Amino acid sequence: MWARLGRLDHAEALARTITDPAARGAALADVATAAAEAGERDRAARLAADGEALSRTIINASHRAQTPAALARAAAAAGDLDRAEALARSITEDDDLSRALAGLATAAARAGDQDRAARLVADAEAVARRITDPEDLSSVLLALARAVAEEGDRDRAARLATEAEATARTITLPYYQARALALSTDSPEIVWWMEALTECFPDVVRDVGHMFLTALVPGGSAEQLAGDD
Repeated sequence: MWARLGRLDHAEALARTITDPAARGAALADVATAAAEAGERDRAARLAADGEALSRTIINASHRAQTPAALARAAAAAGDLDRAEALARSITEDDDLSRALAGLATAAARAGDQDRAARLVADAEAVARRITDPEDLSSVLLALARAVAEEGDRDRAARLATEAEATARTITLPYYQARALALSTDSPEIVWWMEALTECFPDVVRDVGHMFLTALVPGGSAEQLAGDD
């Protein structure tokens, strides 16, 4: 957050206090992304190099994927799509790899590299089809939908989003179903969380509805909010 607010020195200092190598590497990569977007290419390159060095010290495969994914985002933000793609393709976990490729496809589309974007989307979807866990698959399909929408293929994006939602509904653990359904809407609005939670926990939501609605808009009444579309 400090990096996004332009406080890059403070953000970097905080990132370097993190003791876990995977988390520190990912945090440095995130600050590198913000630095690149702010035009501080030298700082971005230095932070990315430090993050990449940390990634080589991580033993746990799942944790090791965090840093290359964040570094790929930093490289993409700096405009180095070749480096970003190489970093993304070093990820071994299918869900992390597919998400990274989809995110890079979005960056490529925004940079006007449509051929690369189409290739990355195709590769990301091929990897996604190997994923069996419904929560992972639903979030990956949503990332793909975003990338495809960025390419301009709205119909295909809608099909992927629909599949993401259908996949989310197959999750048997209610909390994760609610989380996946909320993610599948691709909206930051809290109302989507309410819709997903209402579907999965109707009794709980009804019991806390008054408190929740008045907390959202302290100046309004629960009755007004509850009846407002």
